[in-house]
Amino acid sequence: MSAESPAVAATVVPTWQTWRFRLAGLIPLAFFMLRVADYVKWDKPANIWWNCHVANLTLGMGMLLGNRLLIRVAAIWLLLGVPPWFIDMVFTGIIWPLAVLTHVGGAAVGLVALKWVRMERGVWWVALLWFVVLQQLSRYFTPLEFNVNVAHHGYGPLQHWFGNYWQYWLANTAGAALLLWLLEWSLAKLFPAKQGK
Repeated sequence: MSAESPAVAATVVPTWQTWRFRLAGLIPLAFFMLRVADYVKWDKPANIWWNCHVANLTLGMGMLLGNRLLIRVAAIWLLLGVPPWFIDMVFTGIIWPLAVLTHVGGAAVGLVALKWVRMERGVWWVALLWFVVLQQLSRYFTPLEFNVNVAHHGYGPLQHWFGNYWQYWLANTAGAALLLWLLEWSLAKLFPAKQGK
């Protein structure tokens, strides 16, 4: 009996590699697809490039593929995106039910996924680089008037504190880096990576 125990123990599959966990990736993918359909309906498909929507797509793909880095990067952005989205919603008075689903729902799925994949240190800079690339793609492939991912000009009252867009961009990117680092640090305390995992 004891001779079989190591073999049995070796066959235990981590939760994040199970089919049940992977198929749960269809939830954020559904959030993304519902948002695509909504933007197409309103003739604003370029808005699907917003970080929060792409993060749902990334989270879904990461879960389906069992890719912990994709899951961690997407989850950190989904969590970081909720406060500014909520503040924007309060100030504009515009509440889209699907936006609640993609922001709050996506962040909730991200938290549940992090419970199983854990958070490792060093993800924050990958998340920052990921966003900078997405932002520059948004700059070249989305209309100026949508200002997707603040890729064309500043957003909100803070933009008036800077002489030009690139000063705003530098300050905004530095702020994002600090917030990503702080959130990663907090998540690593809440969901510490297990040794050897």
